[in-house]
Amino acid sequence: MAERRPFWIGMVAAMKHEGQGFNAVCLVASWERIAYDERDRAQLRQLVSDVDGTCVAIDGGSVPPSSRDAALRRLRASGERVGPGVTLVRHNGATA
Repeated sequence: MAERRPFWIGMVAAMKHEGQGFNAVCLVASWERIAYDERDRAQLRQLVSDVDGTCVAIDGGSVPPSSRDAALRRLRASGERVGPGVTLVRHNGATA
């Protein structure tokens, strides 16, 4: 599966390179955004875990769509676009 997802591999490489000393997070709108097949999804998420990162989906019922959209806009605005559909957001661990 990974060889069919070059941008995912690029994101994982960026997380490994840029995430040293930080908690790297791959934020996705839904788990299906990674892959529809659970086994493929688990394989791709494992690649993120292998570089001490984590995947987080924001499609949970606890986040209203308007808040989710606003949060995504803020994340995109604060990050650096490193490829199509990939924005690298640095996180210093501070809470707001």
